[in-house]
Amino acid sequence: MPLRAELKQLGRQTDGEKVLCSECFHAAVARSFQLPQDIDEGNARAKYDNGVLRLSLPTRVAMAGQRLNID
Repeated sequence: MPLRAELKQLGRQTDGEKVLCSECFHAAVARSFQLPQDIDEGNARAKYDNGVLRLSLPTRVAMAGQRLNID
């Protein structure tokens, strides 16, 4: 599962209307990791809030055994 993000930051220091310093920062980052095979992809969720990425990765519910009557 790859995760990718772009970081952009603009900085500017002013003294009244006079610009003293102006900087621009841009970077791309990526991470990749393996997930277990039993992840329920249909119910997986991702939320990014205040610099934190939260992943909710529920596992698939195992099918219960089924009783079979023998004649």
